[in-house]
Amino acid sequence: MTTPGTHGDTYAESFHRAFFSDWQDPKPTSSSKVLEFAEQRYQQKMNVSVPDSQLDAIGCLPMAIPFVLLSATANEDQAVSAAVEFVRLTHPKVEKYVTLYARALHATLNGECLKQQAGAALKSPELDAWDTCKPYIQKAARFPTSSAEGLKVHQSAVEMLGNACYTQGALSSMFYLAHKFHSDPHGGILANTNCGGENCNRGFALGALLGARAGYTVDLYPRSGRMD
Repeated sequence: MTTPGTHGDTYAESFHRAFFSDWQDPKPTSSSKVLEFAEQRYQQKMNVSVPDSQLDAIGCLPMAIPFVLLSATANEDQAVSAAVEFVRLTHPKVEKYVTLYARALHATLNGECLKQQAGAALKSPELDAWDTCKPYIQKAARFPTSSAEGLKVHQSAVEMLGNACYTQGALSSMFYLAHKFHSDPHGGILANTNCGGENCNRGFALGALLGARAGYTVDLYPRSGRMD
């Protein structure tokens, strides 16, 4: 990412750009020095009076997922702590959202009902989005799951809750979709894509939850949704 002509990416997340803009001379190259740099940078970012709003984004969640997966058999607090400690190195002020998501993912991995986990997250003080979601949930229930009418309801819900990258709105939209498609991973992934907005990182977070729940059910991934 720091050498011109060595990659074909057309876009880099804000946290990537911010991290490398703070890269110091001499640039740390060993793993221990990179970690030391990241930890010192975190302390500096936490002490600023006005945080960088571009770092308050749902792009913080994909990197949290492996740490929750690795801690799936540990207790919930250990899993959450592992995820939060890593994410804070690049996203210094999203700990409450990472905690909320990590708890829901860990619980789902261990057999808890995803629909209940999503509902609880939407009702939490961190999101406080249940009252906004409820009319859309009720309206969507009138239509077949894969219908165009149902998709329009989901698109409206995501637009209302937040279809941009900012964490609170994007996480609310993600949990809305998780609540609706808790037993339909294929439908949930398609709906997330078709709702647009920041559907990439939102899709990472949603897919992990749907996949975690699918592990406790009969084959919910049809052949058409797989890559051989």
